[in-house]
Amino acid sequence: KRRHPQNLIWVCCVCAKGGGSVNQLGGQFLNGRPLPESKRRKMIELASEGVRPSQISRILRVSNGCVSKILSRYRRTGLLEPKTIGGSRPRLLTPGVISTIIKCKRENPTIFAWEIRKRLAAARICKASKVPSVSSINRILRKIHQQVFETVCNNDQKSKEVQQRNRTSFTPEQSRALEQEFLHSPYADMYTRERLSAEIKLPEETIKVWFSNRRAKWRRECFVCLNQIRFSSSSYKQNSTVCSSFDDYKMPEKCEPEICDL
Repeated sequence: KRRHPQNLIWVCCVCAKGGGSVNQLGGQFLNGRPLPESKRRKMIELASEGVRPSQISRILRVSNGCVSKILSRYRRTGLLEPKTIGGSRPRLLTPGVISTIIKCKRENPTIFAWEIRKRLAAARICKASKVPSVSSINRILRKIHQQVFETVCNNDQKSKEVQQRNRTSFTPEQSRALEQEFLHSPYADMYTRERLSAEIKLPEETIKVWFSNRRAKWRRECFVCLNQIRFSSSSYKQNSTVCSSFDDYKMPEKCEPEICDL
């Protein structure tokens, strides 16, 4: 059938207004949505008056198939309201099916989705017509992999936070006693560490680490001091040799650390 140009203009105007689609009879409808209750009641009234479905279709501008379905359902069940919108399809991935998929993947990490699907059908966990598809099984496996990855990352982050050591904070009295002992000797032997531990209430291991860090700081200060002398004094540069790097500098057994303070 050829449409009149005026009808095409009217159809385009209706679609442009956002009113949904238009069928061949010029009736407006929303795809996937049920007909309004007013049209359904009008259908029943016209059918009770003896109007044929084809005539009802033209009067209400509704497709003939839609009219036949609504009338046959009304005669069979006496219900006028539409069925539930969405959710009518049974869920294939039930908790039992998902747990079986997880179990198969744990037992054999290299198993494929189609093999899991065969196992589900063979074990009769669900009916043959309700076995989930390969794409559905792959989607479940991806979710499981993502959850495991997030759990591992969170555990690693927590372990890193636990492994971070707490810095020891020294009181002014402890720092003063350690500095005085360092001025006397940069190397604290076992007897010195025992004596300091009893005096300032610190573990011997902490005292040992403090002396090691303090010697490293002293070497840095001396290295900077000597290089400044090297570039500032021409006589020093001509008559003496200065270490070229910080690692080349060796601390003497007995020294006076305070002479290098700037």
